[in-house]
Amino acid sequence: MWLSQQASDSEAILLIEALKGLSYVIVTTVLLWFLCRSWSQQVADALSKYEQIQSRYELYVKNSPIAISAINQQGQFVEVNEATEELTGYNAEELRELTIFDITMPDDHGDTKVAFENIFRQGHATRDRTIVCKDSSHKIIRVDGVRHTEEQAICFASDISDRKHYEHRLLRLNAMLRAIRRVNKAIVGTSEIDVLIRKICEILVEDREFKHAWIALLDNDGTPLHYHDAPKLKDANKLKDFLQAGHLPKCLENTKTEDGLILATHPVEQCPGFPIMAGMEDCALIGVEFSYDHSFGYIALMANRDAIDDDEEIDLFREVAEDLRFALQSIKAEAERKIATEDLIVAKQSAEKANQAKDDFLSVMSHELRTPLNPIMGYTSLLLETSNDPECIKSLEDIYRSSEQLLTLINDILFFSQLQEGPKSYPNTHIDLLGACEASVEQCRSQHPQQSIQFENGTGDYRAIEPDTQVGGDVEYLQRLLDGLLGNACKYTHEGDIYLRVGQRELDSGTLEAIFEIEDSGIGIEKEVLNKLFDPFTQLDSSKTRRYQGIGLGLAICRKIADVMGGSLTAESEPGVGSCFRFCCTLKKVDGQKISKQSHTTVREADKPSAGRVLLVEDNLSNALIAKAILKRWGLKVELAEQGRSAVEMCRDNRYELILMDLSMPIMNGFDATKEIRNSDTPNRQTPIFGLTAHVSTDVEAACYAAGMNGFVAKPIQQDVFKQCLSQYVVIIEQPRI
Repeated sequence: MWLSQQASDSEAILLIEALKGLSYVIVTTVLLWFLCRSWSQQVADALSKYEQIQSRYELYVKNSPIAISAINQQGQFVEVNEATEELTGYNAEELRELTIFDITMPDDHGDTKVAFENIFRQGHATRDRTIVCKDSSHKIIRVDGVRHTEEQAICFASDISDRKHYEHRLLRLNAMLRAIRRVNKAIVGTSEIDVLIRKICEILVEDREFKHAWIALLDNDGTPLHYHDAPKLKDANKLKDFLQAGHLPKCLENTKTEDGLILATHPVEQCPGFPIMAGMEDCALIGVEFSYDHSFGYIALMANRDAIDDDEEIDLFREVAEDLRFALQSIKAEAERKIATEDLIVAKQSAEKANQAKDDFLSVMSHELRTPLNPIMGYTSLLLETSNDPECIKSLEDIYRSSEQLLTLINDILFFSQLQEGPKSYPNTHIDLLGACEASVEQCRSQHPQQSIQFENGTGDYRAIEPDTQVGGDVEYLQRLLDGLLGNACKYTHEGDIYLRVGQRELDSGTLEAIFEIEDSGIGIEKEVLNKLFDPFTQLDSSKTRRYQGIGLGLAICRKIADVMGGSLTAESEPGVGSCFRFCCTLKKVDGQKISKQSHTTVREADKPSAGRVLLVEDNLSNALIAKAILKRWGLKVELAEQGRSAVEMCRDNRYELILMDLSMPIMNGFDATKEIRNSDTPNRQTPIFGLTAHVSTDVEAACYAAGMNGFVAKPIQQDVFKQCLSQYVVIIEQPRI
């Protein structure tokens, strides 16, 4: 514009306008060039991205695990991915030559055509179908088809053969389980054999859809006892004749498996005359034979031939067959049980009578064996106190020692018999553990002064038992066990020490585990003897020239006591070195003073009469004389009543400081006499009464306290025990030795 204003002539103006137009053209051209270049770059980038996306999607389709194929309206494969090739077994070129109907099962052609038409009509369709692969195998696939164009559809297919297989298997297992439940229900609710086998056959046909099922039971001669088949045979007599002739075992003898199962793929060829086979030439036979009582039988199924290779069907059959065996035996056992019920009742009554007879026998034998020992030991004891002749004293001591040994044997036999039956009630007393152990050691030392017996508190992982530790249990049981083990160690140890080691280990809930070890350096025990050491009446040497005497009950009693106390008793030994017995048990800790088995009132020392008047109730003259002699030696005045009725009459007229009551007496026994004295208004209603008897069972002892007695003294009378009991109520004055 500036130039236009400066120009004056027209040529210059034209030139200037031309330059202006040229400038516009150049600028516009440059701008268009840059714009076209930008557009071209954007188009190139878009095409590149499209190609990348297309390549990516082609890669997705190619590598997809789902079979993807493009199919035209005629059902021809247009495009397929690798998954389709893998699914069908055909490559892409081969598939393009095929239609979907070429790989479809012939029976499914109609359904496949309808489903394919629905894709183009409705836009999509889904169905499951079975295809035939190139290798002639079959696969079940799920096809989801969508319409892509008017001429093509895209189909997505996945192999669901395994899923369909598992679904079918699950349905089949459910059916098997239902069949087993029905069979078990029939077994439980049926007590007749014919009804049971009919129900089982019907269940197998109904629930498992087997074509035929039959069961037959025959005796040893082949005569059918029970048989049933489902469905019903047209001619049941033919089956009966066939079975009775023994043809079945012969024709199936080569079809058994190792476990006795019968699997016949072509049963008609195996048993052409078998009536069950008529019309079932294409079936397989699954069967088994089994014994029942004094007969045998068969259970068999006619099934498709595939079933013979199906382990689950075979297992089902085995289970049904086993259930049938069990049911038949149960029916037989139930029938026998009903028949034997009365015999069982009679046998039980006989056993109870025999057991009672045994108890009575032991009680009587114990009483009768103890009764003659009472005067023997009593007179011997008195003679020992009055004799001054050393030779006579030695003979009397031998007599007394032998009597004690015999008494120990009697006590062991009776005690072992009671342990065999089990204690009727476990005594509720407290045990001072250290006191019980020390008492057993002291007693053993007094009985075996020549032995070195050591006591150790604490052993191995078990710490020492604290003083005054008390636990619940029976101190007599524990001491008898320890006495038995210590006495056994002394018996077989000729030199060296014997140890009693004890210890405890704390447990939860106020309980402790106690261990008692008795170790000796004796002769030891052979291994073969050690295994039966705790058996009753077992000894190390049972020959006629044996060195060690005894009847072999000591360790058996110890083992029984250990069992009663809920513990364990074990032994270790080495011949020539020694033995170690270990008793372990769990005990509950308790507090307080020791609880006695029975409660009775003792008389204060100041209240005891200095010259007690004693009523002795005894029908046996020898026992009466012994007791009177002992009591007189202790400064007591004794009056004698020969039976219970006399004792009651004497108690009405006289006052006694102590009554010693025999239990077994004519006219009135000691229990009844005690009850009458306690319940009558006599001067002796509160007088202490002690039972005197050779019956020493726990039942008799308990009956004494139940009758109202204050104590119990066993015969033969041992003076130290007798004195300890009586000294609670009267003053014992030892008379000077003559």
